[in-house]
Amino acid sequence: MNKKNNGWKSVTVKELLDLSKKEMDLIERVGKCIICDGVIVLSKGTEKSEIIECSECGSELEIISINPIKLDVAPKPGEDWGE
Repeated sequence: MNKKNNGWKSVTVKELLDLSKKEMDLIERVGKCIICDGVIVLSKGTEKSEIIECSECGSELEIISINPIKLDVAPKPGEDWGE
């Protein structure tokens, strides 16, 4: 399992089933993409409010809660009106 973005990774179900014992020990929570139902794996140390991308559909998701895992569509970055 290749780590991405501070401890999360979006994986397919086959990849999840193929994880080694060492890799499984790093997993804190497993959830699913709210857009395509793809598997999202959160490693220990993942924090609330992180933005992640589903590897199956490319949707950007925000971690709303870790326990229980709750994901939502990530907010769009606001336009910079300052300059």
